[in-house]
Amino acid sequence: MAATETQLRNTYRFMAPMVRSALSPRDITCAMFKGDFRLSLSQGEQRKHAYVLDELRITEDSLFLDVGFGWGSLLEAARERGAKAVGVNKETGQVRFARSLGLNVVEGSYRDFLTVNNPVQFDGISCVEAMEHFCGPEDYVAGEQDAIYGDFFARAAEHLVDGGRMYHQSMVLGKDVPRFDDISTDAPPFSREYIAAKVMEFYPGSWPPESVDQIIRAAAPYFDVLEVDNGTADYIETMKRWSELWRPNTRTILPILSLAAKALLDPNIRKRIGLLRQGYNRQCFEKGVLELSRILFQKKSDVFKPENAANIASYLSGKLSGMGLPDIGVDSTDELLDTVYSGDNAILYVHKNTGKVLVLDKIPGIVSANPESARLWIHGKRWEETTQLYTEAASKDLNSRDFWQSWSRQFWRG
Repeated sequence: MAATETQLRNTYRFMAPMVRSALSPRDITCAMFKGDFRLSLSQGEQRKHAYVLDELRITEDSLFLDVGFGWGSLLEAARERGAKAVGVNKETGQVRFARSLGLNVVEGSYRDFLTVNNPVQFDGISCVEAMEHFCGPEDYVAGEQDAIYGDFFARAAEHLVDGGRMYHQSMVLGKDVPRFDDISTDAPPFSREYIAAKVMEFYPGSWPPESVDQIIRAAAPYFDVLEVDNGTADYIETMKRWSELWRPNTRTILPILSLAAKALLDPNIRKRIGLLRQGYNRQCFEKGVLELSRILFQKKSDVFKPENAANIASYLSGKLSGMGLPDIGVDSTDELLDTVYSGDNAILYVHKNTGKVLVLDKIPGIVSANPESARLWIHGKRWEETTQLYTEAASKDLNSRDFWQSWSRQFWRG
């Protein structure tokens, strides 16, 4: 399971005074130096923001989503371009801070936001060092990561416009990562097994992807890869710059004193400051336990076409029950319909001959479908070809299963 809000709060909230006062921009993810370490930390972070937004083609009035937005610096950069920027995050302190900046953010996980009930499609999506928190160690041991990451990319693709892009940045396990069972604080100090255990203490409930290949494999049904970059050297340099923040100066003295006062009263904060000061994170990158991956994706135009019907079936059968759309089996009354899902808010059909998906909302006045690209649409806008059926639907009993079956037959044959 993903890291809980409590675990994320314990990981990040203690550092809030330092982040807010000593970092500009307020970003605690890897900067983008691209080997040019003459850049300051601020310049490296700004370079990353510019790269992400440029590659996602975010301009004025673009609709942009940042999954796991941290302290909101990328959302601020998008807002400065005139984009309509939205963020989703589970950590309540970061959500409150972002709202204090006037940012448009949602409290919750991506699963809460990227749902069948959310009609929004974005021009670009970023996920910067959030995937590390999507899975816990138990998911890694149980082999559940592929399914969890596949679900994320399916949801992201569903909420991207055709040809939309996604920037993904994440820690991944390195080539010298120790065996999971050997990771322990009882291992020799500063061995790979020991420093990995210390990083697990710092990030409770979190475990990174096993490799760049795993991420690309999970995204493959929905996204093409435009660019892959190894940012490990940049991350080592970023963490070296962060360590300098502990040196008192006019910008850091007050947050340092604030943290010291809290540490006297809170053993959890004392522990986390100690883990940071020892530099276990950086050592993991230096010793090959962790790496940093940067991947630029572009949504495939044929994500839900017939040749990808198996992907559709897998996505639906595994995930819809959690969205209030339980599987009620095969509908044998209509040769055009293979699987039918029904819930309080919608009925979903899978066309067995083409793999097309049709979502029919029971909310009056809203019927959703895409007769062209066979993409799973929620609250779609394709009424040029379906005006007559839409008008008819709006005047009928939208809770009638018989009506929806009749409507769907007309739709597919028409």
